[in-house]
Amino acid sequence: MAAWYGVELGKRITEWLWPARCAGCGCPGTWWCVGCDLSIERSEGVAVTVALDGLAAGAAFSGPIRSALKALKYHHSRAIASDIAAVAEPALSRLPHGLPLVPIPLHASRERHRGYNQARVLAVWLAQRRDRTVIEGLRRIRPTVTQTGLDRRARRRNVKDAF
Repeated sequence: MAAWYGVELGKRITEWLWPARCAGCGCPGTWWCVGCDLSIERSEGVAVTVALDGLAAGAAFSGPIRSALKALKYHHSRAIASDIAAVAEPALSRLPHGLPLVPIPLHASRERHRGYNQARVLAVWLAQRRDRTVIEGLRRIRPTVTQTGLDRRARRRNVKDAF
């Protein structure tokens, strides 16, 4: 009981210090408002490649999704993960049943700095909603610079031999 109370108290203090604001538009009271949810450009397609068993996109990386992912990644807004997972969830139904989820790892130094791996947080949410497993089958063996602002070619060079 004491552990539960401590978690609940910590959650309430966090909510008091950093009240919920929509990651998409900033409106107060929620991490994800109905208007932003309706404006998401959801994806219908699945790309399957030789190097991967399957890859599915739940939505275009723009607008509210882009803002929500930045909030999760850079502003410690883990509460938004369940809403992002809900947008991504339909894409999982287009992949073979039983295919595990493999989150892309952060380098240990970046994960220590951030406090968590946002890809792992999303994978766990999705796995719970779709009865899938999460396999941490990749390991980042060298740090890389942030991908933000890099073009496609520079991104490839940046992560070459990083896993």
